[in-house]
Amino acid sequence: SMSNGAYTVFDTSQRPMGPTDGGSMKPDCRLKGHRRPGFGLEWNPNKTGTIASGGDDQLVIVWDCLGPIEDTEKYEASRGDIQPIATYVGHTDVVHDVAWHGTHDNVLGSVSGDASLKLWDMREADVAIDVPNAHGGCAYSVDFHPFSPFLLATGGADHVVNMWDMRKMDKPCHQLLYHSNEVINVQWAPFADTVLASSGMDRRVVMWDTQKMGMMPTHEDDEYAPPELSFVHSGLLSRVTDMRWCPSLEDEWLMAAADMTNVLQLFRPRRDLLYDYVAPDVFDLDASEEQKEKNRLAVAEAHAREKEHDERLRKEADEAREADRVRIANEEAARELAIQAERAAQGEGDDEEEEDEEDESEEESD
Repeated sequence: SMSNGAYTVFDTSQRPMGPTDGGSMKPDCRLKGHRRPGFGLEWNPNKTGTIASGGDDQLVIVWDCLGPIEDTEKYEASRGDIQPIATYVGHTDVVHDVAWHGTHDNVLGSVSGDASLKLWDMREADVAIDVPNAHGGCAYSVDFHPFSPFLLATGGADHVVNMWDMRKMDKPCHQLLYHSNEVINVQWAPFADTVLASSGMDRRVVMWDTQKMGMMPTHEDDEYAPPELSFVHSGLLSRVTDMRWCPSLEDEWLMAAADMTNVLQLFRPRRDLLYDYVAPDVFDLDASEEQKEKNRLAVAEAHAREKEHDERLRKEADEAREADRVRIANEEAARELAIQAERAAQGEGDDEEEEDEEDESEEESD
């Protein structure tokens, strides 16, 4: 977002990924409508070219980028400025985040410094669902479940991750309590129905597994950890500004996170730390001993597979390092040969110059 509240859009499929010849990149279009800048911004996953934003001017705005660009005459007449197709007024403080529904392309949510959570339906002019006190303080983040049509999560200044059922929004259907400071980001995982992550001012990225709700806590080293807690990453140096799951389903549990020191970290928890969550009956006091034993064996087999997988990865990494070492050595040897050849060529040239000078001196003496 620019200082005047406009957003710039670049079509990377039609241009290089960076400036060429030291020049600047001109945006393909500018999204006008906000009076002040903001941070909440998300493309509609179900409607190509549609984007929503929340700003410091307390507005939620939606644009259709694809239509004006495809209409060349209208696009050129507008000089690349695209006006909103919808503007929603209702928040009384900064809109910190917006999110589109996972399956309904007309539904989006917004959260604000006024502590409220609002759900908007583009087929209606007014707010569809209004939760005025979604958190005890600022509401910072919202994310709809990618598969469940009624489930969403929010994070707020009260250190809490709230889960909501759209059919009954008078109070959260569940709360996740572990953060020691404001929760800035929440995001559901793309690879599992029950997994979500949260991060915030306490420098933590927390991964949750909601299928453990109500079960006996299993974290022996942390008596305050709830049973839903799956993994905590504490390697960042300051407030976590953003985090994202890897969208590829082939890279489960892979996460990227950035902090206020401009450090970006990529990490993934060791799978053996997560395998207890695939067999909840191991910790279910009401399960039969036979079932518990079966699940223990399943976990042991999973650990063995993971150990084999890790060993294979280590072997591949060692082979890659050795290949790099050989490649670097060959490149250095080639450079050395090139330098020697260049020196030899220069030496032959110098010898020829000396011979020419000797011939010239002999001719002068004669």
